[in-house]
Amino acid sequence: MNPAITVEHLTKSFGGRKAVDNVSFTLPEGAFLSVFGPNGAGKTTLLRMLATLARPTEGAITLA
Repeated sequence: MNPAITVEHLTKSFGGRKAVDNVSFTLPEGAFLSVFGPNGAGKTTLLRMLATLARPTEGAITLA
């Protein structure tokens, strides 16, 4: 299967605090993604970057 989303070394910082730090993954077409973690782990920030509502500080997101 071809990748629908490729995330490479994604980082998002707010001031001196990293909300998302060096996240990489590939999501194939037709796949589902679940994001679990404690409060403040960066789940919403990651999803906002995937939805292009926020820009990453570093790294790249490729949407097919």
